[in-house]
Amino acid sequence: TESQQAKGASAPFRINFIGSISQDNSEILDNIEKNAKKYPVIELTAPHKRPLAIVGGGPSVADKLDILRKWPGDIWSINRTPQYLAQYGIKSTLISVDASTNWDEWSAPEYVEDAIMSSWCPPSIMDAYKNVRIFHMEPFVKGGIHGGSTTAVSMPIPAAVLGYSDVTFFGCESSFLDKDHAYVHESKPDQLIVRANGQDYRTTPPFFVQSQELSKIIRGVPFIYKEDSGGLLRAMIQDEDWSIVAVSESLKAHLEEVNGDQGLYDTRYAW
Repeated sequence: TESQQAKGASAPFRINFIGSISQDNSEILDNIEKNAKKYPVIELTAPHKRPLAIVGGGPSVADKLDILRKWPGDIWSINRTPQYLAQYGIKSTLISVDASTNWDEWSAPEYVEDAIMSSWCPPSIMDAYKNVRIFHMEPFVKGGIHGGSTTAVSMPIPAAVLGYSDVTFFGCESSFLDKDHAYVHESKPDQLIVRANGQDYRTTPPFFVQSQELSKIIRGVPFIYKEDSGGLLRAMIQDEDWSIVAVSESLKAHLEEVNGDQGLYDTRYAW
């Protein structure tokens, strides 16, 4: 959409971002051990026709509230999004694969009626919620699901396990102009402009990687997975020949520290 696009920039190039988990493996394994003793694991369910909306906190979700109020199936929403939706009269199941213990990143418990979470999520967060179910994830649990860089990217397999065959992603556009979430602006200093399908999109490295991963899933299985998010996600679904045309000063400094000054990093945008 127009609100998620930027103009200008040139000298396109590509960057391969490599994500990492900030918690130590020992902490992750301890979380899994504690949660596995306390919470039931989601069970394989026969296929059904009930549609599922997976809702992220992107700015576009503000324009989809009427659709979600009338949604004919189930709604899963990520981290703080259940609280945002509840304030507009929309009930949803909290979903997450995040290991953060910062309550600023989570919905207040009074807005959450049930949750589906990775077993590596922190017990201090999970214990505050009602009706929690878990799923295990590779590589920490053999036979667990193969997830992605974010909760949105990790949810297609749990959705399939629970029998959903009609899944639509909302609020996962992975790009923005003035505000990076519908309910807050985190104002991350590391930002970049990605050109895809003839338009330029402002994003951050985590959003950028999410869009890469989620666009592949939707493009590969379009009869099950869809999006009503727009932005960079839709552009990358439509155009695999994307490129990066500018980065923020902060991201440029990091890239030059890792890769050296290769003269690639255009910072003409002032964020």
